[in-house]
Amino acid sequence: MRSKLFQFLGLGVLASVGMLAAPTAWAAPVTSFSTQPVTDANAVADDPNLLGKILNLMTVNVGGNDWTNSALRIQLTTGQIYNATNASGTDASPNSALWGIPTLRNGKYDTFVNSKGTGATPDDNPTAATLLGTLNADGSPGPLPALGLTTNGATLLSAQWGNLVGGETGIFSVGRVTLSPDATGTFIGLTQDSGSGGVVTTFSGNIAGGVMTLVPEPTALGLVGVACAGGLVRRRRTQAA
Repeated sequence: MRSKLFQFLGLGVLASVGMLAAPTAWAAPVTSFSTQPVTDANAVADDPNLLGKILNLMTVNVGGNDWTNSALRIQLTTGQIYNATNASGTDASPNSALWGIPTLRNGKYDTFVNSKGTGATPDDNPTAATLLGTLNADGSPGPLPALGLTTNGATLLSAQWGNLVGGETGIFSVGRVTLSPDATGTFIGLTQDSGSGGVVTTFSGNIAGGVMTLVPEPTALGLVGVACAGGLVRRRRTQAA
């Protein structure tokens, strides 16, 4: 009988030397963002505050490895982060079954994090994730969000999340952020997978006009000396039946 043992491990500070020392066979996971204006008439009818907002869909590519966790910190200088105040349980547990119900159709544009979704459209059927903590401005780990990911009109989002379910390989979505069209600011984040060996792959970028745009990371190092929050690492243990 095969079983899995999952553990939350605290990872130390990782400098550029750590990244360069990683096994050459490992391909670092790639995080990307696709952007589209909210044009769903039904969603806007259920929440007129959505009109003109910008959806940023967060996607990871881990190849043949298994995604373990990601983190994201957004700090706006102008504009706001959208929160679907009429939606329930979407901080890290989106329920796409509710998105076809009148009065709840704006839930797909809520700002939330998730486990594996198809990453193709706002209707990509994301699954629940586990909130692990937050990400401080210097890249160090922070405590769990006190009141969920964000509130309506907020200018800060900070979260680290993962999942204990295997098979999260390939390319898929892990979260979405809906911003006002006047939103400007910056963001940082990280991604790990089962092949990382404790090495954090970081990313950062800028926000303008509600659009999140990545800044190329030199040699994929990103934030040098960043301290990762508690990583989610899988270890498999096989026992004879």
